[in-house]
Amino acid sequence: MIILFDQTALTPKKTSVYLCLIFVTCFLSWLLKQEALDHLSLRLYAFVLSLICTSMFMEMTHPSHIMLKGYVHQATFTLFQWFNGGLYASMLVFIFMLFEHIYRIYHVETITYLPFIHLFLDQIILFLFLTPLAKLKHQTYGYILWMLYLLFQYVNDYMHAKIIYAIIPFFQMDILRYNLAISYKLCYIGIGCLIFLPKQRYFKKIKVLR
Repeated sequence: MIILFDQTALTPKKTSVYLCLIFVTCFLSWLLKQEALDHLSLRLYAFVLSLICTSMFMEMTHPSHIMLKGYVHQATFTLFQWFNGGLYASMLVFIFMLFEHIYRIYHVETITYLPFIHLFLDQIILFLFLTPLAKLKHQTYGYILWMLYLLFQYVNDYMHAKIIYAIIPFFQMDILRYNLAISYKLCYIGIGCLIFLPKQRYFKKIKVLR
């Protein structure tokens, strides 16, 4: 099933576009660092990472996958989608982290990996919200969530409201000071999984009984 997702989400043309985006992102990040604008690099990573992950996750739904739902449980199918999306997100985060690591070693600077962990968990939360929209007739709606994610990042730069993080724990610069921020995100993701998957099983059982 993972290979099938790779074939639909990572076609040669799409892979070329994603690689170009990653290269341009690293180059722009290097330019920002030359101007002492390191904080904007994280915003740039969040922008590109969420765009690519949203596109990949929405592309995982294909007409041929409908046949799989007759053999594979809906909850299992969704879990594989999340797992595959997590693999994509981890690879992208690793690329940006590696670029930061090489740059800071060359300039003899320290690096913290905590922001990248936050960005990775942000993509998992996005996958949770994208799951109900990952249908053929709703695929374009997924990019609305991506735009809302970017708006959230922009608003946090000026408001720094902790109540917003409590509702939707997307990455904030100020939140790095709190040791339990990542633990809260993990609990948020776990609750999201528990809320979504039992509904799928429940409705599937009712359908079978009928």
